[in-house]
Amino acid sequence: MLLRQRKGDPHGYAYHIAVACGLVGQGDAAREYFDRALIEKPTQVWHQENNDFIRRLRDLLHDRRAYHAEIQRLVTARRQELKLDSNRAAELPDHAEVKRRQR
Repeated sequence: MLLRQRKGDPHGYAYHIAVACGLVGQGDAAREYFDRALIEKPTQVWHQENNDFIRRLRDLLHDRRAYHAEIQRLVTARRQELKLDSNRAAELPDHAEVKRRQR
């Protein structure tokens, strides 16, 4: 689901920006972009599934560890689908490390 295109956001940029913002601790921006990634008038079953998925991620933003764990799970699953080394951990940004580097 990480790369699926969305109606109204044909390149899926809002979703990817939302995920990235969430990973670096910018919860307000992540929520805004997750909301942009929602399909406004779902007409297909996958539209509703897409919206449910996005809302589930958005709802995890309040718990940084749970959000990171879910993104890690999604990346690992996608790596398995692509027959990549799924034992290799994805390197996700750590909010504390990002803040330290910004100083």
